[in-house]
Amino acid sequence: MKKCWVCLRITPELALKLAHQVWVENPKIAREIGLKASELIEQFYQEKPTFFCGLSGKSVLSGLFYLLGFQHQAFKSMKEIARATNTSEQTMKQSYRKWFNASPLLFPGFKFERVYYESGSYGLYPTFKGKRVNRLLRERRLLNE
Repeated sequence: MKKCWVCLRITPELALKLAHQVWVENPKIAREIGLKASELIEQFYQEKPTFFCGLSGKSVLSGLFYLLGFQHQAFKSMKEIARATNTSEQTMKQSYRKWFNASPLLFPGFKFERVYYESGSYGLYPTFKGKRVNRLLRERRLLNE
């Protein structure tokens, strides 16, 4: 099978390397998430080749790692993933929202909650299985202390 240009640019080796930088404390989870990320990238390229236009490999992977971390019960904050992958939190936020909007069925349990402010504006907050992500991360941090 001929490799797609995205798979040559965002190689499984890069995905595994970055996953191991994010989940340095758990190599098994890092391997699972790195391999799943590689599979999803190849699958997405076959279905939606323009999805990757203008995106760097690190930005694509950082958002995908954020979503896959929840599925594998290996929560990491945006700050932790951004630091490990050498991307900004804003880039990562755009990436995971793009992944989620392109195929929400791939990420069961992950949703966005719309919160309205007194000014009339609103914000979108990520939730996983009905619980806000920031609360899940806070609980994880308290368990580790």
